[in-house]
This record gives sequence, structure tokens and C-alpha cells, in this order.
Amino acid sequence: MPRCARSRWPGDPMTHQSLADAEVARRMESAAQAAAAAEAARQQAEQIRQQQAAQQGGTR
Repeated sequence: MPRCARSRWPGDPMTHQSLADAEVARRMESAAQAAAAAEAARQQAEQIRQQQAAQQGGTR
């Protein structure tokens, strides 16, 4: 059998595990970024709501 550039073959459990770990780490990182973005958006929306309430309270 000719050896390919990669020493591990597709069925190798170690390669599969490290790929799975890397994928999990990527997903957790992107989930954390999404959660941070959602929290920032929530805070921004709350600020806008308070500003609008203050403006409406001032004009009425």
C-alpha cells in the first residue's frame, strides 16, 4: 500500500477524535461569540427603549 502524505488514515480513531474535538471547540467558540453578540444587542435595545420612553415622557 502506498503511504499518503498524512500518516493517519481516515478510519484512524485518533484523527477522528482530534477532528471532533477541534469541531466542538470551534462550535463552542462561535456559540460564545453569538451569546456575547446577543447580550450586546439586548443591552442596546434596552438603552434605545429607555431613551424613547424618556423622550415620550418629555413631550407628553
